[in-house]
Amino acid sequence: MGEPGPGGGGLAAHRWSWEARLEQRDDIDRPGSGEKAIPGTTLLSASLGYRLRPDLTVTLSGANLLDEEYFNSADDKVPLAPGRSLGLALAWQP
Repeated sequence: MGEPGPGGGGLAAHRWSWEARLEQRDDIDRPGSGEKAIPGTTLLSASLGYRLRPDLTVTLSGANLLDEEYFNSADDKVPLAPGRSLGLALAWQP
């Protein structure tokens, strides 16, 4: 797993690791030209990993776990960001 960003933290102990990140985005209420006003939002992402062997890890991760509707940009043509998503990954490092 990568380094947690601002507002995040993680821990690795024995075969287990976890990481969580909470991000608060402020309102954009004075948009510029070609932009739109967008509301603020709170985003939560997390992952849980288990090392099966020294060279093999399985990770369950989730993004936008609060299932917020938000825009990634104030651009007036940008669509809504994806809703809640989950992923499962198997990583092998020889």
